[in-house]
Amino acid sequence: MAVQLQVAILSFQARFDFSLIVFGLYLMLVGWLMIRSAYVPTWLGVVMVVNGLGWSLLETGPYVLPGVDLGLLFVATFGELALLAWLIGWGLRLKHDL
Repeated sequence: MAVQLQVAILSFQARFDFSLIVFGLYLMLVGWLMIRSAYVPTWLGVVMVVNGLGWSLLETGPYVLPGVDLGLLFVATFGELALLAWLIGWGLRLKHDL
């Protein structure tokens, strides 16, 4: 019974890691679109691309680079807070051209 529980937990962890890799790719795509957009500042798009790279590298690191400590990349995952601050602070002030 304990072995089955351990297998289930490890399976969940592997799926969750994969979902964070896909989330990182999604953030890189959103960041690229933000860079190309004239409505959102370019620096915010760059922050989102770095954020997506941070998530993807942090989760693929143990599989690709097993001996390297990538704990410092956790700092790169705080880019979503910059997007949140911009949306609340500056995004509300934008004029709509609809």
